[in-house]
Amino acid sequence: MGVGGYVKQCCLKGHRSTRDRLKHHRGLHGGMLGLCLLVVAILPLMTANAADDPSPVLVVLSDHTDTYQQVAAAISQRLLTRRPSQTLKIVSLDALSNIQASEPRLLVTVGLRATQKALESSRKTPILATLVPRLSYERLLQQLKVSAENRAISAVYLDQPLSRQVALIKYLLPQIRRAGTLLSPTAEHIGNEVRVIGRNQHLDFIVIQVKRPAELIDQLHNQLDGIEVLLTLFDPQIIDRKTAKQILYFSYQKRLPLIAYSKAMVTAGALAAVYSDNTQIGQQTADQIMTFLDHPDGDLPEPSYASYFSVACNMKMARYLNLAGVCRDDLSARIQD
Repeated sequence: MGVGGYVKQCCLKGHRSTRDRLKHHRGLHGGMLGLCLLVVAILPLMTANAADDPSPVLVVLSDHTDTYQQVAAAISQRLLTRRPSQTLKIVSLDALSNIQASEPRLLVTVGLRATQKALESSRKTPILATLVPRLSYERLLQQLKVSAENRAISAVYLDQPLSRQVALIKYLLPQIRRAGTLLSPTAEHIGNEVRVIGRNQHLDFIVIQVKRPAELIDQLHNQLDGIEVLLTLFDPQIIDRKTAKQILYFSYQKRLPLIAYSKAMVTAGALAAVYSDNTQIGQQTADQIMTFLDHPDGDLPEPSYASYFSVACNMKMARYLNLAGVCRDDLSARIQD
């Protein structure tokens, strides 16, 4: 099959809606099955010990699909290894309203739905949101008028730090000097950040502002001149299944290297992406939980990206772009934030 057919076939099945992306875009890992079974075995002990521990950590899942279960399993495994005396309870979203307001020391909300429900409740328990895209999280706080002054909340973002993504571009394409990215007007602060980071790496970023998804390709056509690589950032205002497909087709037709925000987009035809899988997100979340538990004043750590990450690279697309050899097995080790 040629690269064109490969892009079309993979794109149709490889990219999904925002919610589906949270469920599947990092793929399933066989090793996680063991962790999930381990959690099933451990949870009865945790629940039984909860009465003896006045301050358990409560993990609330947005739903019971594999992604959320895998994150919870990774949290549980890491805490079991490093903090075996700490009680951890994992509950469904529906069970949140039945938890006594004074019971948990910390609420860990896995996904946006759980985070929103926790914020809308009357409880004032500190919240650590995880598996949440940065822009979606920031907009949720704005929508609910939540700030550091009126609520103790922090986050582990699903997406990657801009510095890490720029480092991937510079490693794969060291000769390029001009990059583009697409953002909505409400994400202007992200555009400013990526410009600064790019300049520090001798890379000029053209931030293409897109007000509505329907305008995305026209705006890209209008401002394409001189852009040597396109970095896609997950902005829920303009990125959905349809526009993601459009970006993939556009980059293929123009032979424009595309650095994506998810492993699924690489499968669908992007050149590469740096991403954190479910286990890595769970490990980072457990680290943040332990930081919170160790803080004498009970302050939450600042919102963070996962320190643990992987790199996906599409060898077929690399050959199509005459970049054979860039997809090395050790890319993750070579990328620095």
